[in-house]
Order: sequence, then structure tokens, then C-alpha cells
Amino acid sequence: MIRPRVLLPLVLAGAGLVAASPAGASLAATTTTTSTAATTTTAPSSATTLCTKAISDAKAGGWVHEVVTATEGSKHLTETGDIGGSEGRQKVSITGALAQVLYVGHTAYITANKKGFSTYFELTKGKAGDWYSVSSSNSFFATVTAAVTIRSDFTELDFSGPCTAGATKTEHGQKVVPLAGHIISGSSQIPATLDVATGSKPLPVGLTATSDGATEKATWSDWGKSVSLHKPSSSKPISTIGG
Repeated sequence: MIRPRVLLPLVLAGAGLVAASPAGASLAATTTTTSTAATTTTAPSSATTLCTKAISDAKAGGWVHEVVTATEGSKHLTETGDIGGSEGRQKVSITGALAQVLYVGHTAYITANKKGFSTYFELTKGKAGDWYSVSSSNSFFATVTAAVTIRSDFTELDFSGPCTAGATKTEHGQKVVPLAGHIISGSSQIPATLDVATGSKPLPVGLTATSDGATEKATWSDWGKSVSLHKPSSSKPISTIGG
């Protein structure tokens, strides 16, 4: 079974974000800037601190709506998620394969179309449109729920420094500071830029990463806006289809 969260460059195989600073520290207190007539940049050490704080705030963010797109050649992926502290929902479309993961009540549920079961979940016996439950004792549970809760999502994307901050700009409808760093994927370091909102809680707003002809973009919005999730009206244990 492949991981529900995808990242470059293994088109279309797992990753994540780490942090280790208290949430809510102000941007003004953690950045040192140098200015020219054209640009404002943030010193690398302060930019890296800002990045760390942004990820820490994200992990404590409660809820967030996430949209991820990734492209490499003819392969295209779109993932949308409503991600909370202890539950979440993720929908994936990848080159004709459709799949969904729902995590609620300490149990995960999956469904897909025929191609989604066979190529995304690697469960060829799954029936299109049917729901299958995955208990915490099942060996697939950790894989299925990776990136479906907010802490796991921002632990799945290993964005790290040293970071360099660019000029404050308006992106995704709000003022952000772009932080240039990289994503760790196995032994590779993938260049990436994390857009972080200005203000007392510098939450992540967007991410762009490119590697070997592949591009991934992510956006995060509706921070703190909870979504009501309910388990499917009927489901079967994943063990019934070989999971």
C-alpha cells in the first residue's frame, strides 16, 4: 500500500514537516531584517527560527483545509483534505485513480474507485464505492492515517533550513513571508519555498517544491475552522479484501 500523502521526487510517494518551538511568538520578535530600496530579506538564522515557529503553530492549529497538487510528466495528482487534531478526511485523485481516507472515532475508513483500490491502496479485491474500516491494531493503520491529522500532516513534510526569507508579499490572498529552504526526502534535499503568514502566529499558507521535472504545490487555509465528520453508514473490515 502506498502512503496517502505524496511528495516529490518519488512521484508520488510520502513526506512531511518538523518543528520544535513554542507557538504564537511574534514575527517582529523573531526576525532581523536588512532592507534595500527594492527588497527586504530576513537573516538566515532568524528565518530558520521563523520556519520552526510556523510549523509548531501549524501542529497546534486545530483544523486546516489543505490542497496539494503534484505533476511529473503525464502524472497528475490532486489531494484535498480537512485535517483536525484527532480526525480528518483526505481525498486523492491521481491519473484516474480516486481514493478517500476518513479518520473518525479512532478508526480509519477507506474507499476508492476500481483503479484507486488497485493502484493507490494496492488492494485489488476492493469494491468500487464500498467503505472498509481499518482499526488501530491493523498493520495498515499507520500508513492509511499518515497526514490525515494535523500533527501527522506537518510531521510528514520535512521542510527544513537553513532558511532565507524574501520580501513580504501578498500571496493566496494575504501577506506572507516566503522562506526558501528544502524538503528532506530520503537522502535527497529538494529545494522548496514555504509561504508563512505575517502576524503573531506565522502559520503556513503555501508551499512550492520542484525536482527533476516534477512540481508540487500545497495551500493551507481556514485555519481553526472545524469540520463535522461522521463515519460511513456501513463498512466492512479491511481484512475482507486482504488488508
